[in-house]
Amino acid sequence: MKRIDHPNVRVNFDTGNVTFYNRNADAVSELKEHNYRGPITLGVEGASGTELDEAETKKYVTDSVADLRSLAEFR
Repeated sequence: MKRIDHPNVRVNFDTGNVTFYNRNADAVSELKEHNYRGPITLGVEGASGTELDEAETKKYVTDSVADLRSLAEFR
């Protein structure tokens, strides 16, 4: 990152992979320990083999955002 030295190229903290690949990891604690105050990306993935139409996908995303907002850490 230092060699690229461009304001539009940044690091993405992937909370999903932190949790998936690291036993007992707590992505929220990781973000707090480093005083992260930037944007958060919500990656929405369905269950394997499940096909959603556009309306179902929009509802799934809306429900996921509501769940995220329900956490005190993200208010």
